[in-house]
Amino acid sequence: MGEQINKILPFTLIFVLLNCSTADHRKEEKDAKPQDHRILLKDLGEINISPGRSVLLKELETEALKDVDMLFKIANSFYDSGNFSEAGKLYSDILAINPHYKNAAACHFNLGLIALKKNDWKESVFRFRKATPMFIRTEDVRDSWFLLMESLKNKGEWEKVINESDAFLRSPRLSGKLEKEHEIEAGLRKAEAFVMSDVEKEGVDLANYFIYMIRKGKSRRDLLYDNNYAYANFILGLAESRKFKETRLKETEESLLEKCKIILSAQSHYLKAIQTGVIYWTNASAFEISKLYTSLYQEMTSMPVPETLNEEEAEVYKCELWKKISGLLSRPRRYLKKSIDAAVKINESNQYTEKSFKLLQSIEEVYSKRESECRDY
Repeated sequence: MGEQINKILPFTLIFVLLNCSTADHRKEEKDAKPQDHRILLKDLGEINISPGRSVLLKELETEALKDVDMLFKIANSFYDSGNFSEAGKLYSDILAINPHYKNAAACHFNLGLIALKKNDWKESVFRFRKATPMFIRTEDVRDSWFLLMESLKNKGEWEKVINESDAFLRSPRLSGKLEKEHEIEAGLRKAEAFVMSDVEKEGVDLANYFIYMIRKGKSRRDLLYDNNYAYANFILGLAESRKFKETRLKETEESLLEKCKIILSAQSHYLKAIQTGVIYWTNASAFEISKLYTSLYQEMTSMPVPETLNEEEAEVYKCELWKKISGLLSRPRRYLKKSIDAAVKINESNQYTEKSFKLLQSIEEVYSKRESECRDY
């Protein structure tokens, strides 16, 4: 029995396995009474100012406009306190009452932020598309446009990300008003979209170009907390992750070696992103590294058990395999815990912290199940 297992998993194979190793448009208003103001609006209905109306109606209209301003302040207060559900209702009420309200852009923007928190990408795309052309200030237009690209990215609409990146860089509204870092970020969004839409070489070349531009004349210390440097390295990691996914694992040592080489290459890029200290890219990179190792584990455990083994021998085989490849889960286990802890310390919550927590839970379940099943072997 032992000889059969050793033929299937030679010592060199085991050795390889062990070495695979926002723009803020909100203002606070205290002591507001949302219920009273909403009743006033309901009673007044939609009143349009026009010549020849009575003085009384005009006074009522003025009060209605003041009431919308108060609703906006109350909505911002709800948002600031974390009551996104109530804030969202009020922003929507304001837009229903007066779509041309002076702070309509901010209402759409904040509704977009709320949608992002809920992972409602369709709604966030809609809201940022509304807000972006309505804003006047350069920084508001820029931030809203970037969040539109982020929402499209989350929807997986990579071609639209490319189009928005090009439009952003060509926009007459932003021409000559952008910092270099913002131009680079828009370019990196395009590079990521290239990688994720099978135009991999163009994406990798573009990411490497920006890495060269960012590093030019800078020390390692200068690269700490550089968001674009972290992002560019993350993109290079994504390119390797896609290559890993496309490389099929076969029942040969060479196949496994190839998969491990890709993991190590991807990991080197992700670690550079982590080393910048930007928590978002730390969470994203830790998750992607962990996904690579868990994917390799899943591929190996899904390989067919030798047909020559009987039922009892098959169980022994599976447990021996578990002992040899469980290390593939120990590394992501460690990465995910550190990443989640780092996010918790600064009260960070993003799509990657949520996905990391779920992945960590699934790894813990595998550990518990396999250790229990293999206790007697």
